Parts: sequence; C-alpha cells; structure tokens
Amino acid sequence: MTNTVPFKCGLEATSTSYDIQDALEVTRVEDYDFTLHPIVLNGEWLGAEVRESISAASALERFSKSARKSDETLAASDWSYSVVGTVTSDVDKLNSQEEKERIAAEEGMHEQISWAGHLGLSSVMVQCPAGNVGNFARHIYRTLLSLHAMKIVVRVNLGSTSEEAESSWKNFSLIRSLCDHSSLLFVALEIGEDLPGDEVLARWMSEPVYALIFPTSTFTRNKKNFPCLTKKHQDLVIRGLRHEYHFIISGERWPGEDNYLVYAQYLSYLSNKSPIFTTEEEYEKPYFDYLQMPLQPLQDHLESNTYEVFEKDPVKYQEYENAVREALVDKYRQKDKVTIMVVGAGRGPLVECSMRAALAAEKKIKLYAVEKNPNAIKTLTYLQKRRWGSDVELVFCDMRDFCPDEKADILVSELLGSFGDNELSPECLDGAQRFLADDGISIPSSYTSFLSPLSSSKLYQGVQAFGDLQHFETPYVVQFHNASVLAPSKPVFTFNHPLPQPAENRRYTTVSFQVLSDSTLHGFAGYFDAELYKSVHISTNPPSFSEGMFSWFPIYFPLRTPVTVHSGDKVEVQIWRCVTKQKVWYEWALTSPCPSPIHNPNGRSYYIGL
Repeated sequence: MTNTVPFKCGLEATSTSYDIQDALEVTRVEDYDFTLHPIVLNGEWLGAEVRESISAASALERFSKSARKSDETLAASDWSYSVVGTVTSDVDKLNSQEEKERIAAEEGMHEQISWAGHLGLSSVMVQCPAGNVGNFARHIYRTLLSLHAMKIVVRVNLGSTSEEAESSWKNFSLIRSLCDHSSLLFVALEIGEDLPGDEVLARWMSEPVYALIFPTSTFTRNKKNFPCLTKKHQDLVIRGLRHEYHFIISGERWPGEDNYLVYAQYLSYLSNKSPIFTTEEEYEKPYFDYLQMPLQPLQDHLESNTYEVFEKDPVKYQEYENAVREALVDKYRQKDKVTIMVVGAGRGPLVECSMRAALAAEKKIKLYAVEKNPNAIKTLTYLQKRRWGSDVELVFCDMRDFCPDEKADILVSELLGSFGDNELSPECLDGAQRFLADDGISIPSSYTSFLSPLSSSKLYQGVQAFGDLQHFETPYVVQFHNASVLAPSKPVFTFNHPLPQPAENRRYTTVSFQVLSDSTLHGFAGYFDAELYKSVHISTNPPSFSEGMFSWFPIYFPLRTPVTVHSGDKVEVQIWRCVTKQKVWYEWALTSPCPSPIHNPNGRSYYIGL
C-alpha cells in the first residue's frame, strides 16, 4: 500500500483459516501486513485438564500437538513481523473460585505466551477479562518481567457509550498500574458500531494504544455496495493514523464477499484521502514525544543547523518586526535617530527584523549586534560586509560584559525558553539593563510561564527507560503528541523588563487545577506567553498560541510516580525557581491529591549554568 503515513493493517484469522501458513498466505494475497492468529489450535492448550492428572511427558506431548506444528513452520522473520499471536486461554477463569480451574487458566496463559516468545513473535494479544482484573494483571506482570522485547497487548472493548468506555479505560488503567507502567504493555481497542464522545476518545490518545480493531460489522455500505465507515468512525481512523496505530480487521466477511481485500483498500483510501498532518506538523513529526534537554545558552554555543531551524519560523520574526515598528512609531516618533541593540544576535534575524521595521516606520536607527558565539560572529561579519554595511556595528562579547559608549533606546532579544525564563532570559537582561537608557524599552517587555497537568504514558516511559532518578528530575523540551492535557493552563511566574531596581529572580508559587475527567497524571506541561511590545505577543500557551510558530516546543516536568486522578479532583503543584551565583534550577512537587517528593532539590539532577 502507498500511504502518506506509516500504515499497517492486520487481518484476524477466522475459524475457517486456523492453519498459520494458509492464514499468512491469505493475509499477503489480500494486501494485509500481518495476521492475528491463535497461538494454540482449537483450544487444546496445556491446562485444559488439571496438571496433576497428566504426567510431565504426556503434558509436553499434548502441548506439542496443540501448538503450531513447530517453530520451523515459518521463517523467523515471518514469526517476528507477520504474526501477532492471540492467547486462547479463558481469561475469565482467572477469577474462578475453583482453584483447579483458576490454576489451569493461569498455566494455559503462561504456556502460550512462553511459546510465542520462543517463536520470536513481536507481540501477543490477550483479551481483558470481565470483572476483577487483579489476578490477570498479576500474571501479565509476571510475564512482562521475563520479557526483553515482546509486547503484551491487552484487548479491550472501547464501548459505545461514555459509561462503557469509562469502564474499559479504568480496567486498563488498573492493569497498567499493577504492572508498574511497563513499557512493554499496550492496549488494543475493539471498535463498536457506535462510538463514545470525543472527550473519551481523546483520553485514549495519551495511552499506549497498539491497534484499533474494526469488526466487519462496524462497516456500512455505500452506493456502490463497497464497505465504508461513518464520519465519526472515519475521524477515529484519522486519529489512529496520526498516532501510527496498527489497524486490524476482524469478523466474518459480509454475505456475497469472497475476500477481505475491500476492507484494507478502504482504510488505505482514508489514509491517502487528505493530508493527515499539516505542513507545520510535518516539520514537527520527528520531534513528536521526543525528549530533548533544554539548551544551556551561556555554556554552549548553538550550531549552524539549530540557528537555521529557528530562522525558518514564519511567525516569530514577523511579530518581532511588528513590535520594533510599533515601538518606533509609538514611543520614538519625535526622535531623529534611535539606538537599537540586539543582544544575542545569533546569525542576524533580529538585526534584519529591526532594519525592516525602521524602514517601514521611516526612522533612522543605529544598530548594535551583540553576540558571544565565535562561529556566529563569522556569519554576522559576512552579512555586515555584504548587506548591512556601516548601519550595523558588531560586538563580539557576552552581553553581560558589554560596555558601550552610548545607551540603547530599544533592547531586542530572543532569549526565551520553552518555559519563558528557563534559558536565563531574566539574568541576561538584568545584566544588559545597565546600558539601556532611563526611558528605554525592552523587547520583550514581559513574559509569563504557564502549567497544565499532563497525561502521557509514552513520555513517562521515555523517562523511565533511563532507569535513574536524575532523569525524573529533569525538565524536557518536547512536542506533545501521545499526550492529553487534563485541565486548562494557569500562570506561574512573570518577569518584566526593564525594572527600576535590581531584580530578584527567585520565585515560588502554588498552582491548583480541577481535573476534567478520570485519567493518569504523569507530570506537567509548561508554556509561555510573551508581550513583545504592548499588544504584540508571541505565545506557546494553548489558549493564546501563536498559530504557525514552531521555534519553541512545550516543556515537560515529569513526576517520579504516576498518579490516578478522577474527574473533579484537585491537582496542586508547588514549584520553585532557585538562583545562586553559579546556577539556576527548578524544584517541583505534587501536593494534591497525594504528595510526591520534591523533585530536583538543590538542583542535584538538573540546572542551568550561569
């Protein structure tokens, strides 16, 4: 299949195609990528009878007959990439009060998963039991602890109503918690003819969804008698494509159909029907849910490709240009020549913004470009010779050490980080304020950070994979994708420039939220909103987001332990911005609905060096 996004579609074997070789042949002929197939034939797995009633030799013989003919039936690559195994053990009997029946079900499940591991399957699917899931979760976790790569996928019915969907999510959430949020545990959602509300579907987007299972009964017929889905189901498919879920067709063919090809063709058609991602999202895709350490602006020099990415932002520099123009027209209308100092000039985009703004405002300006990066200075020197000439004076030094002969009317900088102040904009601009005229202005003039409670099993597992405390006490720059915000954002810290007196940049506050629906809290999403000049703003905060801007991704403050939260619950976080002469760092702690340890005390795991 040719698709605009990675697209894998599987076919669940029916009772008429139990032979694995035949099932795999059907899968390939009908243009599917993999088959979903029982690990053991016809329910004859070890444990159908009580272990004590059969000897070890006869037990092995029975299992060998029940399982696939042998691991040589298919090539190793076929087992790994073309087969997803399904456990046929009666999982509901895991809750049986009859001890022998319960033990038989437990052993049957373990033996099948063990056999699947031996075959080299990449994934095994197990139906979620009805009712109590505690014993099921225990045996799943026991299995997960022995695995290195094979995924365990819990199959749940999505439900047709919000109540049914709520029950399904709670069951899986409990299983995941009991399994210590294992990175090898996934969920497959079986879709019904009716779907619950959008808010329920959105919550699943933050979960480790492996596949969407569409029974043939969910399809209707169009005018040409081909299968199709309702608009709401189509929207769900598009969501699945955006998150690169697998798709699985299950159930019997409709009367009159002689193959399953039409279902795969229809899903493929949806994937090609219209762009799944916007142009902006196509750029951002490599960074979806990718944990990046924030920049250390005073310790590290940016590389050329980093500058290039930032310079392509179609919104940020236009707004900076607007802000400089507005300031020139509004505040300096009567002044013959205005001195502008660009501090942290990089490769010159703010210099050129200021020059265009002056031209539009019909104002004469004197420009200083201050930059500490010796490599960026080379580019600035080239631009000065080729384009700018004497209109721009280059200064090679740290802005905090700059001692000009005159003072600036306008100080222009782009020192903001994903959380506003996390790349030391307050400290840098405080140091630069001494060469700003008494009535001078700073662009930006102020900025405020924001937080929202966040659910994202993928981000949590990404941090968990490092296997240490340090990474749970580090904030990350990340473009959220498999994530769900649990409540609207609220303001945290605000900084203003310039200030009449030396600034105190230490901060502390408590922020409270009311959760909108049952979910799992994995940390907090951070944003900022910056006032460049009066009404000219740039923002990553969702309610005021600058559409089309991509220079900044949000920041993620992880929690060491996920917390189950319920609709209406109060989530309260306390956060500190700590400052010494050598470094700046954040500390944060959950205080409601249950307290967490303070993360990153004394900057032991992460700090920004001054």
